[in-house]
Amino acid sequence: MYWSKNKLKFVLLLFFASNILISSKQLLANSKGIAPPSKKKIALIIGNADYKGARLRNPIQDAKSIEDQLRDVGFEVKRLENSSLREMSEETREFGKKLRQVDVALYYYSGHGIQHNNTNWLLPVEADIRREQDIEFEAFNLNRLLVEMEGGTKNRVNIVIVDACRTPPTFRSFRNITNGLATPSTQPKGTIIAFSTAPGTVAHDGTGINSPYVAELIKYIKTPGMKIEDMFKQVRKGVVERTSKMSHPQVPWENSSLVGDFYFVEKKAANEDRTRWVEIRNSKDKRDFESFIREFPDSVYKEDAISSINELDREQINNQSSDDYYDISFRSFFGVYNVIDMKIGENLGAGLFHVLWNYEDEDTKVQENGYSIGLILSSWLDTFKQFKDNCYSCDGPSFGANFGTGRVDFGTLKGSKVETGVTVLGLGIFYQWMWPNRLSIVLGGTNVLRNFSILNESYVTDETENVKTHINRRIKSRSDFLPVILFGYSF
Repeated sequence: MYWSKNKLKFVLLLFFASNILISSKQLLANSKGIAPPSKKKIALIIGNADYKGARLRNPIQDAKSIEDQLRDVGFEVKRLENSSLREMSEETREFGKKLRQVDVALYYYSGHGIQHNNTNWLLPVEADIRREQDIEFEAFNLNRLLVEMEGGTKNRVNIVIVDACRTPPTFRSFRNITNGLATPSTQPKGTIIAFSTAPGTVAHDGTGINSPYVAELIKYIKTPGMKIEDMFKQVRKGVVERTSKMSHPQVPWENSSLVGDFYFVEKKAANEDRTRWVEIRNSKDKRDFESFIREFPDSVYKEDAISSINELDREQINNQSSDDYYDISFRSFFGVYNVIDMKIGENLGAGLFHVLWNYEDEDTKVQENGYSIGLILSSWLDTFKQFKDNCYSCDGPSFGANFGTGRVDFGTLKGSKVETGVTVLGLGIFYQWMWPNRLSIVLGGTNVLRNFSILNESYVTDETENVKTHINRRIKSRSDFLPVILFGYSF
């Protein structure tokens, strides 16, 4: 084909113009913070804990913690709790269908797991295994998952995380049961398999909210620019430190057939740390600075963030030193009610009327996980100092019906030392013979029970524990309530 000079010039000009236009659009998108199309990432998370006779403490919360982290970094997550064999099988099959169209597929399991004849089996909560022969009928074969991960998207990354090396006591007599899990016999290309402990060894169920493994894992998932292999190294280091004083330290293990680098969070763009630092540098919430350090561990502003954290800690101690602390909690047949963390000058009252009239107010009702903070329901009650004085004076005899008891904890915080006094109150409809006070009038009468009187105590908190957290823990551990009905004369 013959092209004229002018036509050739026009084509070349059009070519360069189109490239300049495309580059300009990309540059504009980057300047506005518009990211390129994100990768498709899915996860199946299973936490099994409610085993009959072999219940585990952490798997449910572990599964929730992992879900939160993965959602934050762009995963579409399906989470199962206390699942049956049928649920595990069906959801794994569906997971296998979906992963063929995605870029990253992650499978996480926490619960009981066993190694039988060099094969790894994950246990559903309703597994009824009385003989070794039952295992293949009642448990989930981990190899089924690995087979599902074969094929599909060419460059897909498969991640398998198993925190399941806890052998139930009833299985220890089985001849072909081995401690821990086995090295997988199959591993698809582009897959990394992580066990919470090395093959042939047993993992620990944690004493805290999470297992030792997950407690470390959730520290690093959202760290920008950290390769997955480096992340698991940090997890291993942390778990070994956490379990070093146990009878057998736990050493996490991984095996990888990845052919490229994988990051849960890509490395931050240049100057992104500066932008973030400008946003938070005047914050009064130290969590902002802690998050900054995790996101930008190599930032030039890291030391400034650490200094800000230390300064906020000092301010907190100074504030605590000048504040009076008190806690009021009441138990009746309607439930337990509580007010905490109020200071001098604030009115008292949250929850008191609920004890008498059973008004609905979940904000003041104590939940399973401890005390909750209520709102002020009445301005009739006086300040903390006046109330404290009244508690000392309202110990006269009374008579009537006592259908609940309460307690007041008050004291002064001075650095890490706490001086507290505890007063236990009888609540009910009383005729107050002596020293009526504002509180007794509102409640229809109250008295300090002489047999509990004033329980004074002083103690020093653990250095790593927040003062108020420490007090609340002490309060919860005491049993000064008298959940009974008393009729007649009371002193």
